Amino acid sequence: MTLSPAEEEEFASFPEPLRALVSAELAAGNAIVALGHGFPAAPCGAYLMLAQPVDDARRVSTGQIAFYDRNGSNYAGEFTDHQRHFFVVEPPRPPEPAPDMDAIRKQLESDDWQHGQALHPTERGGPGVPGGSIPSQHGDRLREVA
Repeated sequence: MTLSPAEEEEFASFPEPLRALVSAELAAGNAIVALGHGFPAAPCGAYLMLAQPVDDARRVSTGQIAFYDRNGSNYAGEFTDHQRHFFVVEPPRPPEPAPDMDAIRKQLESDDWQHGQALHPTERGGPGVPGGSIPSQHGDRLREVA
């Protein structure tokens, strides 16, 4: 996206360290996706979103820029001035894959076996079951008081 003259004027109001960051990213092949007002910027500021994550060497806080590695649905990395009025943000990361529930169950069964608790789920009992017990986080079993 190329900036319109009004957006160029808006970008010129960003603090110089953020403009330098964006210029370095554009020179490295990154692109601008959006320039706007509102979250995360204060009403008196603005934000600029890049198309790609910032180069790893520049993903740090400096004396003039604060960097926060976020993982939200709106954006990921966040670069801001110390007044938090102007922001340069990275696009959101792709969602992580869903957990493999079969592998989790298998791991839990393996943990039970290692702790000498290899009981079928129906034999374990539980809260409210006469003679049932509650497994603790430490692998031992706490007897339920009837």
